[in-house]
Amino acid sequence: MDSIEYWRKREEEQLKHYITDEAEYKKQIEKIYDYMMDQIQKEINGFYAKYAKKEGITLAEAKKRVSKLDIEAYERKADKYVKDKTFTEEANEEMRLYNATMKINRLELLKANIGLELVDGFDELQKYYDQILTERTLEEFERQAGILGKTVQNNAQAAHAIVNASFANATFSDRIWMYQDMLKADLSKLLREGLIQGRNPRQLAIHLTKRFGVAKYDAERLMRTELARVQVEAQKQSFERNGYEEYEFVALGSACGICKELDGKHFKVKDMETAVNAPPMHPFAGARFLLTKIAKTMKRGLIILVKAEPQKSGIN
Repeated sequence: MDSIEYWRKREEEQLKHYITDEAEYKKQIEKIYDYMMDQIQKEINGFYAKYAKKEGITLAEAKKRVSKLDIEAYERKADKYVKDKTFTEEANEEMRLYNATMKINRLELLKANIGLELVDGFDELQKYYDQILTERTLEEFERQAGILGKTVQNNAQAAHAIVNASFANATFSDRIWMYQDMLKADLSKLLREGLIQGRNPRQLAIHLTKRFGVAKYDAERLMRTELARVQVEAQKQSFERNGYEEYEFVALGSACGICKELDGKHFKVKDMETAVNAPPMHPFAGARFLLTKIAKTMKRGLIILVKAEPQKSGIN
């Protein structure tokens, strides 16, 4: 078995480990979204139970001024969320925005209560992504140390910088809260159209489930793309610290056409750039890559792309 074939086989075994991990990550992300959706549906059901008449509720009815008791109930809920949870800086900013923009009518109060559930859910999502991205980065540093025989110093500090770095003009947390804004806007539109068209809570629930299905897909795509990104950057830093100046891109198995075009090409480590000559080349790219000494007189890296599902252009 030649050197490249050895590393291909070895990396395919490592891929099985990543597939298992990412399946568990996906399940946890889905749990976070499912809980969010359940809480939001409860808010909608409670809204209809309180204000709807036999024939339903009109937009005009929904825009009537809320009582002082309703406002106080919202304030108690918001205070409890802040007291009981350690929110990230981004989540606290969202809380301030909801409180500042809430208009005192029934519909806006419903949106504000839904907003609390969104902030809570996306705050949990951000913390979970930070955890799994940091773990993957540290794992890659350790894996490369085992291959190269040289440990990267200050792994934790380096991992933090990699995880929170900007990629295509946004950090992973920027994208998470962008998804929150998109979902918030969609839910606002759903509620308004539902009231205008006279939909009942069961009908709204169908549309809510569909929208959360899209949100889960977006979250999974971000998760897989960011995992590939942090792994690539940990790999690159390992290349640099160990004197590797060149790497070879190898596309394996079901790699897409974009990645297969780079198969066998050599690039300078100093010129390595994500989505140009290093994974992830596109969303959902499953980048797997490692190092080997191809010749005694030259250190050369070997990037192996085991599987990359074809996706639309663009990152995340």
